[in-house]
Amino acid sequence: MKRGSKPNKIKTKCSWCKNKLLLYPYQLKYYKNHFCNNECRNLWQLGKLKIKPEKKKCLNCNNIFIRNTSCESYKYWSTKKCCSHKCAMKNRKKQTHVIYKCDYCKKENNNRTKEYLSRHEFNFCDRKCYALFKEHILPKNRHPRFATGFAKEERDKRAKARVKVSKAILSGKLKRGICEVCGESNGVEGHHIDYDKPLDVQWLCFKHHREAHKRNEII
Repeated sequence: MKRGSKPNKIKTKCSWCKNKLLLYPYQLKYYKNHFCNNECRNLWQLGKLKIKPEKKKCLNCNNIFIRNTSCESYKYWSTKKCCSHKCAMKNRKKQTHVIYKCDYCKKENNNRTKEYLSRHEFNFCDRKCYALFKEHILPKNRHPRFATGFAKEERDKRAKARVKVSKAILSGKLKRGICEVCGESNGVEGHHIDYDKPLDVQWLCFKHHREAHKRNEII
């Protein structure tokens, strides 16, 4: 056999249905019993444990399935009600989740629990519906950050003061100095103590400029 090539398969029989199988040598070496599929393996396990195979109806997809005994505890599989893990999760979702209508698009959804719906006044399909509802329907006084910033006149005054400072630096009227706290020369910014006096600034680095605004006082 060449290096890197797969070994030839060997003919064997299924331990349950006696159908012919083709397996690799390592599979024959490490496993005593061999099966066509999971159904044959489950039926073989049922026969070994001397338990009659029981047919059940899945609560989610309504398909008939044979009880699986591959788990160590037989009691768990005796109470199994779904054919697979996916069906079990879907069935659990039906029991815990509630159908509700999105407050924006009015579509029905079932991806929320009763506890989640009780904690929130408005409920949506996803973030897109929430953003559109907030933009078009929700009043401005109900927005999370309503009335937390400055008035429009104050914002315009501060913006004009910053523009005047940048123009004065470009024309040469003002010279950018060093930080008055730590002496840093790179990335120095002009801090306005009074925005009515746009050219009266205090030179601070990025860090101390933010600290000055947090304290709202002169350093």
